[in-house]
Amino acid sequence: MIEIKPNRIGLTFDQSHIDATQAKDDSDHIAEAFDYLTNTQNDDPLVQAYLLGLRHRFMNDSGSGQQAVALLRHAQSAPPDASYQEQVRRLLAWLSVIEMLPAIPDAQPMDNIRNQVDALNQPPDTATLLDGLWLGALNIGAGIVFNDDDRFAQGEDLYRLAITQHIHPEGYLKGIVEQGDEELTDTYHQQVSGTSALVLMAEMATLAGVDFWSIDNRGVSPITAATYTMYYYYYPEKWKWETELTEETTEAVIKADGAFMEIVHRRSPLRAIEQLFEVQRPMFNIYGGGLTTLTHGAPAPRPKKRWSIFGG
Repeated sequence: MIEIKPNRIGLTFDQSHIDATQAKDDSDHIAEAFDYLTNTQNDDPLVQAYLLGLRHRFMNDSGSGQQAVALLRHAQSAPPDASYQEQVRRLLAWLSVIEMLPAIPDAQPMDNIRNQVDALNQPPDTATLLDGLWLGALNIGAGIVFNDDDRFAQGEDLYRLAITQHIHPEGYLKGIVEQGDEELTDTYHQQVSGTSALVLMAEMATLAGVDFWSIDNRGVSPITAATYTMYYYYYPEKWKWETELTEETTEAVIKADGAFMEIVHRRSPLRAIEQLFEVQRPMFNIYGGGLTTLTHGAPAPRPKKRWSIFGG
């Protein structure tokens, strides 16, 4: 059962993330993320609204929240010529912005957004597994925002299916990078994108009270896929799913779609990720969790140890 939260915070972060970030605001990468948030302007109204929503939440700036509401009056849920996957991802970003705002924008009635979610749940015949993973993320987000148990359950079913059938124990996504003897292209980017969708599902659901991060298949989980992805970021020449993958390509792909790495690292610290962070931070993508260096770059607070006169 998904419960409506009395105070909307965000789909991929809650008050504990804000508290941790503010406690570490003098660390270099958090300071850089705040600088990015304060000084970045984007011509896309949806992207700019996302940044303003973060300012509202992390900088306690109510004026930015109101600006974001106004900007959404001019934002498209997706361009008319957008691919199915782009429509899905962009609508998920809409929901992410709405969750951060102090009020639901009246210029984009929630019934209209519901109708768009319903329409996208009738995917085209050409839809791929990657499209399906992003649709699962959209359904999780919509289930939370609309307090819709049925929509959330659709996303959960897909997530569990992906964990049991589509993540190989090594970490690659079967059906995305492994497709028989076909000549494949763009496989690293698709691996990154699919892993991002799974990580977002896990984070959104867990923060809503349903612990997806504890779901695995003999230890295989989105963290396995993220670890696999990170390894080939460093060693692209060993990537076996297509030829001539280069360091320049993997760096560009992670810059574009790798913001989820901050989420994974906060949940389960990844060894040797510092070099990636050194190049990539601050990490920002409205489809991949937002400005995750800001929201997830500070370590999760450790539970306070309870002391007893009996020891322990």
